[in-house]
Amino acid sequence: MTLPHLGMSLELKYNSMENSRDERYLNFPVQLLAGFLSEKDMVLENIFHYALFTYSLKLNEGSDSQRIKATIKYFNVTNFSPAKGKTISETVPGKGPVTGISLSVFWDYYNKEKTPFESAVFLAYCALKSIVGEQSFVKIDNLYLLSRMDGKAKSVEEYDQLSKEIFEYATPYKIRRLKDALVDNWGLKTYSRHTRGFYVSFKMELDALVFEAEKRREKAKRAYLKHKEKEAYLKALEKIRMMGH
Repeated sequence: MTLPHLGMSLELKYNSMENSRDERYLNFPVQLLAGFLSEKDMVLENIFHYALFTYSLKLNEGSDSQRIKATIKYFNVTNFSPAKGKTISETVPGKGPVTGISLSVFWDYYNKEKTPFESAVFLAYCALKSIVGEQSFVKIDNLYLLSRMDGKAKSVEEYDQLSKEIFEYATPYKIRRLKDALVDNWGLKTYSRHTRGFYVSFKMELDALVFEAEKRREKAKRAYLKHKEKEAYLKALEKIRMMGH
């Protein structure tokens, strides 16, 4: 899916809401993340117009112009384009997974130059937020993470189905670096000891996440042993049956 560049000078009225408990969030489908590593500003502009347009649609009172003014006031910006937001929303097929970023993160990435790695960390954060959603924690694998970073609603089956930009991060070392950065600065908790895939959470403390992971690993281990015990029992019965002939 190729999204149009709907360039528009974006501007914050003032920065009083940064680090505030009254932080605003831009919510958008993960498909809008596609191409972020090569066209950061374009992707962020599309996210901005989409998020404000869809927010304005949810306001129940007033005329279109009144809802637009209320949206501008709520997000503390000088302007946005409902027409551009509508155009972008029409490019997103169906109801895909949704993610979100705070306004302070948005302006930080929009107004400042970022290294390729910092941009990849942003994508990893958005990807994981879309996967975790309202859940306390989830277990995923690296391919699922990279697929969401690539703006894909579903995980691809093979790494070579990822875009060239995202495929660059498809190594254990680089994915570990992304996770470490998210743990250090973005509030992520993650655990992967003796597990296929890894557990992630933005709500739980690490010890609680480890408990849930180990509890499930122990349960899976017991189920496997019970299955093997049943197999051995059936084989023994068959052997006894054959001895009787």
